[in-house]
Amino acid sequence: MYNKDVELTRRRWLKETANKATIMAVAGIAATLPITQRAAAAQLTSQAAAGYVDQPAADGDHCAICQFFIAGTGGPSSSGTCQAVAGSINPQGHCSFFSPR
Repeated sequence: MYNKDVELTRRRWLKETANKATIMAVAGIAATLPITQRAAAAQLTSQAAAGYVDQPAADGDHCAICQFFIAGTGGPSSSGTCQAVAGSINPQGHCSFFSPR
């Protein structure tokens, strides 16, 4: 039995494929967005597990020159935050995640 409404033409196939690809792309972008800051904080490593200390390392490495450090708003010596370690971070401290900028 032939039904023209169900016929899969090249044009219809291309249109449906493009629609599905768009939906999948939007869903993929939405899946990468953080749900809440609390969920993001839950993924951070504790200071103890990261080996964080408030003093610079013997070789001079410190948080202020690490790619994960986010400076505080009170000036260069004020505590900031870290993208990998939970809690308040001293810019002169260091941990095992240190990676220079």
